[in-house]
Amino acid sequence: MADVGMAETAPHLRPRPASTRPTRINHGGRQWPMYYEPAGWRLRSKAKGRHADFRTGTHNLKEATKRAREFLDRRADDPIHSRKGGGTLAALAQVYMETPKRTKKECAENNISRLRVICKTIGRDFDTVTCREIEPEFWQRYQRTMMEKAGRKFDLVTRYRENISINAAVRSARCLFLRTLLPAYRRAGLDVRADAGQASTLPVPYLPPSAVDDAAVVDAWASLDETDHLWLVIGLARFAGLRCAEISALRGSWIEEQAGVVSIALRDRPEESWWTKTGRPYRAQVIEPRLAEWLRTAARNPDELVVPDPGDGSISRRCWFSYVPQRWLRDVAGVRAGKPLHRLRGLYADHVAQLTADAVAARLAGVEAARANLGHTTSAVTEAHYLTPH
Repeated sequence: MADVGMAETAPHLRPRPASTRPTRINHGGRQWPMYYEPAGWRLRSKAKGRHADFRTGTHNLKEATKRAREFLDRRADDPIHSRKGGGTLAALAQVYMETPKRTKKECAENNISRLRVICKTIGRDFDTVTCREIEPEFWQRYQRTMMEKAGRKFDLVTRYRENISINAAVRSARCLFLRTLLPAYRRAGLDVRADAGQASTLPVPYLPPSAVDDAAVVDAWASLDETDHLWLVIGLARFAGLRCAEISALRGSWIEEQAGVVSIALRDRPEESWWTKTGRPYRAQVIEPRLAEWLRTAARNPDELVVPDPGDGSISRRCWFSYVPQRWLRDVAGVRAGKPLHRLRGLYADHVAQLTADAVAARLAGVEAARANLGHTTSAVTEAHYLTPH
């Protein structure tokens, strides 16, 4: 008796071999190729402007054709592939927001807004500009238009102050055309040039940070009451170097104390459970005694926000942090920087550097005094054999 397991499959049940010659179906006035594979019929097209890859999941040609037409109908209703929006910047922006990338949502929205403004500047509508039009000449046209508005001559040599803002706008808008995003656009059927993100950078002059009267800032801060939210926010920025977002999200568990020194763990990535950009832990030492003592008390509540909700509910927490401390620094302390609260980080860095230099100078003076009292010829002998290592 023949082995059942060795019986051959009936000819009409055997899957047909994969075919290299497609069967074409007509849809929307175009011919779409369908290939037969062991898993069933597959609609696949790599033609420019109409990429498609759809597995029907059936070996029946009539049923496969029906499913393929339904797929193309659904795709036609999608603004990305429809004739009305196909290949426009509006469709590209939609794919850009849906594609995973190393950019916060707020930054991605800002990049789209910058590109929209650039299109408006050169007299084009964002919803009508096609992806194919974005090329190096597109960015240079915007640069030339902005330079003409500023009364400057467009060139790539002279260092104008206006070049700083122009480069910032182009740099932000070009993020939509990074090479790592091009495959996602092409899978969505968008025709994006490989050189879409290439743009010449205008030369810029070096502008030092705006001068800030540190003594005026410290005096104005010292006059505030400890119960005032501004006292805590300004103090954390000036004497701990925290960013605005870090101050708003600061919790008691971020505050640490070791050997009497109070420090704050730096967290600048809210999308990663408030971890750091590099993945390494960083701590900022609090260099003001009164503020350090206040934070010791706040550390007893590890899960609560250190800075409670300010205001009376008429303004959101985000808006309060974005406007109230900035306005106070401009009006009271006279800080004229673009982002006054962030400018205090530079004052904190200068302060820490000065404290470190003073500590090094004091130690060297102490070693020299010990050498003189012990009668050594050089301080190397004193440090190597007599001073207690710390």
